[in-house]
Amino acid sequence: MRSWPHVAAMVGHGGFGTTTTALAAGVPQVVIPLFAADQWLNARRVQDLGAGLMVEASPELGETLPEALARAR
Repeated sequence: MRSWPHVAAMVGHGGFGTTTTALAAGVPQVVIPLFAADQWLNARRVQDLGAGLMVEASPELGETLPEALARAR
């Protein structure tokens, strides 16, 4: 967790390890769940806690991700 204090935000798929590490470090997240049920649950929980945003994967993700990162921070 040494490098986490230097991170402005984190983008991930909602896996348990990275998601909980970012939560513990207080790093805002944009979570893009992809395939496992827990990723969707983790993404919703992050958003419900106000610790970041859940964004669904889509062909437009490259265009919408910068705005989501700005909103998460």
